[in-house]
Amino acid sequence: MKKWIFSLVLAMGSMAFAAGELKIEVSPSSPYVLPVAMKTCSEQNNHSENSSVTANAFEFNRFAFTWNSPDTDFELVFVQVMAESQDLENSPYACVIADENLDETLFPSSRHVSAGSTIVDSGCAIRCGGIRIKPDVKYSNIPVAVTAFGVEVRADGEVVPVEAQVEASVQYKKAGY
Repeated sequence: MKKWIFSLVLAMGSMAFAAGELKIEVSPSSPYVLPVAMKTCSEQNNHSENSSVTANAFEFNRFAFTWNSPDTDFELVFVQVMAESQDLENSPYACVIADENLDETLFPSSRHVSAGSTIVDSGCAIRCGGIRIKPDVKYSNIPVAVTAFGVEVRADGEVVPVEAQVEASVQYKKAGY
């Protein structure tokens, strides 16, 4: 089911218009890149020794989405963090939170919400790693776009792709400066 919804979102793009309104928030709006690996929400919740979010990681402590529609449901499919900057070795940079990682990030809330006005707050931080800053960069404020992709599910079973985006930044300061 998840792969089918994801394929539908990619195939349809923005051809149909959603009846509901999706809004997202992240905070802090400008986290720091840290030279450490971090645990995914699943690893954190299960007290794992592993830290699979690679070094040069950052996190948005809070991710929230609001679905406002009187008569349609909504399912969040994935969240993507994109950065493009001349200061990055791996530009454009992308980090995608989906499937079990998304479920664990939102826990105890759900990625599926019923019709009405619903605010869903993450129970865990969105964590992204592996952002590579060029060696000659001492300080950078890298713009990022955090985008939530999902589907509106109408009463007749029609599924319409929905996305919302918020701008943020990621700060980098080289050690010793």
